[in-house]
Amino acid sequence: LRRMVSSQRTFAVQDRAELSIPPAANAKIVGAILSDVTIVNGHAAQYEAFIKDDLLPVLKRGNVLGFSVSRTVFGGNANEYHTIQYFDSFAEIDKGAITTRVLGQAGAQALAANRQSLVLVPEIGLTPQLVFRFRQRLGLDPVVIHSRISQGERLSAWEAARSGRSR
Repeated sequence: LRRMVSSQRTFAVQDRAELSIPPAANAKIVGAILSDVTIVNGHAAQYEAFIKDDLLPVLKRGNVLGFSVSRTVFGGNANEYHTIQYFDSFAEIDKGAITTRVLGQAGAQALAANRQSLVLVPEIGLTPQLVFRFRQRLGLDPVVIHSRISQGERLSAWEAARSGRSR
């Protein structure tokens, strides 16, 4: 076994049913997208409120097959949350997470009405995926502002959005 496994991580999690959408008993699950998120100390309640008040309604509108949230309780970082989004086909998995799809649809509707669209991404790690989807599906090069870009890039992006050059 040691020759086959390069690393292993074992931890216990607590299911957070109030933050989840269980799959139907007859659901035919063929795959899932698993995500691990580490929350900044002291912000767990805010993150859970985001899931409950903002994310779950979006998932329900997107007819998600199932969505599960758990939190590490032993053997790992207590600030880690684990999500599983269930799918009934690999084609659906290839389309990306339902949250990315719903955000993209809302942006497309605003652009079709010749308006600008502001998309706030809950996790900076989702930014490249969302930018790729906007480029691929809408032919746009979206402006991105987040904490990992330089002040000059941030100013250029802000000016492009403010002036209307970026939609």
